[in-house]
Amino acid sequence: MSARRSVRFQIVLGVVVLVGLAFVFVFPTSSWWEQRQEIRRAEQRVELLRSERENLERERDRLSSDEQIERLARERFNLVKPGETAWAVVPGPETPAEPPPASAAEETDPSVTDGGSP
Repeated sequence: MSARRSVRFQIVLGVVVLVGLAFVFVFPTSSWWEQRQEIRRAEQRVELLRSERENLERERDRLSSDEQIERLARERFNLVKPGETAWAVVPGPETPAEPPPASAAEETDPSVTDGGSP
């Protein structure tokens, strides 16, 4: 019986050692791997934000000149300088593509077409 117990003890000990190794190596490794993935995503986001900041800084520099400010004020807000007159072009009413059809009374009564005189 002693040999059987020794074998069982060795098996149990082997399982305990494997579980211990799993806790020592596998779980920290998976946690480390997840953290690396999170770091990569954060680095990508930082790079995207840097690029966007650079674009906005270039746009700010481009729009900070007096000429650009004046152009935007005229285009977007229809502002004019003192002494200038602002004009607005208003579209006229839409004209029909075809003249309206003649009524049935005008087609059958000749007096209607020639101004009503007999």
